[in-house]
Order: sequence, then structure tokens, then C-alpha cells
Amino acid sequence: MAQPKALPKNYQWWKGSIRVRVWVPIECRAKLGKSELVKALETANVNTATDRGASWVAAFKEMVRDARPVPATSFVTPWIARNMAWMSGHRAAFAAHPDAPIIDVTRAKPDSYPFSVMIDECAADRSGWPEDRIKVIRSTFQKLAEYLGHDDAKRVSLVELSSFKTKMLQL
Repeated sequence: MAQPKALPKNYQWWKGSIRVRVWVPIECRAKLGKSELVKALETANVNTATDRGASWVAAFKEMVRDARPVPATSFVTPWIARNMAWMSGHRAAFAAHPDAPIIDVTRAKPDSYPFSVMIDECAADRSGWPEDRIKVIRSTFQKLAEYLGHDDAKRVSLVELSSFKTKMLQL
């Protein structure tokens, strides 16, 4: 007998057909009353099962997400406590100690990271790259440097990369 085709996560072979099965975390079981959520898809075809089961998987995962307990405190609670103490006159608890050292929090200027160094390091890590591939990569990064007006990989933003890609696709 042939081995059944491998299934995506949350799908399971069950008695000759496929079903959707989503595990319920322990902290959600009291609210849902189950340790797993299951729906038979009544098909042995993997493609049909994944089409039918996608909405069930999404619905089950949403049920689990909604069943998660809400934390007792939020990120606002410490802020409220701190400000209530400040407003009620307990300022001494928040005053700086006179002997405390001053901490320099100014940002250090990042060292530049030229595209050529980045490409050389990548090529060294991937020793099997053919020379023509490295040549194409160097050419592409040269175009990027001309487009940006600098050759520093640390200064490149996602917006700049996206606009460069759009420009390259238009050529």
C-alpha cells in the first residue's frame, strides 16, 4: 500500500480521510472545554482538504486566541502607580541619588559598512558561489549605491530598497 501524501500542519489522516486538528493550550481548555478542536473534511484528496480546511483552521485558531486569559496587569499599571505616587507627594522615591553617576545615553555613530565589504564577507561565507554570480551582485549593489548616493549598508532603509526595486523593475 502506498504511503499517504504528507499533509500541512494542522491536517491529519484519520480513518482513510483527512481532518483538521488544532491543539488547545492548557490555559484555554477551561474556557473551550476541549483539548483539541477537530473537523472531519470528508475527503482523501490533499488539495481538496487544504481548500476546505483553511477556513476551519483559521476559525479554530481564532477560538483559541479569544480563549486566552487576559493578564491581570497591563503595561499601564506600573505607569499609573508611579504617577499616583508622584502626584500624592512621594517624590523622594523618584529623586536621583546625589552620588549616582551620570550615564551617557547619546547614540554612538555607527561605523559604516560598505556594500563591497558586505559582498566580500557573503562570498567568503558561501565559498561555492560562481564568479559570474558575484559579478552580478556587485553590479546590482553598484546601481543601488548610485541610486542612494552612498555606499553604506547600515544607512539603507526599507523604503529606499523598495523604491530602488520599483525603479529596477521599470527598466
